[in-house]
Amino acid sequence: MKKFLQQLKRALGQWSYGRYGYDQLSKVLYFISIVCIGLSLIPGFQFLVVISLVLVVLVSFRTSSKHTAKRRLENEKFLSLTKKPRDWFAFRKEVYANRKTYSYFICTECGRHYRVPKGKGKIKISCPGCGTTVIAKT
Repeated sequence: MKKFLQQLKRALGQWSYGRYGYDQLSKVLYFISIVCIGLSLIPGFQFLVVISLVLVVLVSFRTSSKHTAKRRLENEKFLSLTKKPRDWFAFRKEVYANRKTYSYFICTECGRHYRVPKGKGKIKISCPGCGTTVIAKT
């Protein structure tokens, strides 16, 4: 049995050589297919099983494709389209993680976000982007 598993591992490794593999777009498509399967349990939404199956086939095609340049361009396009929401969520995550040690402010002139240490009282804050100064309580 051990020899068979080693041969299977070697065969899969040889087959996957030169294939594109798993990327961010594939992860999102898999997640959407899992959500569709979950929603298909609700009466009247059984058609979502078909959509989920189509998404799984699409992800399987993308990950086993040898046209790596095309798959990379598809992933880059997906990443460029989702950049603003991903940045927004990353910033919210940072604000939440640092909520006890930093206060966050938005510059009134340039709209840039910046942080200052909490517990310093009223301080003069200069925007690192445009240099505008504001007096605020931290």
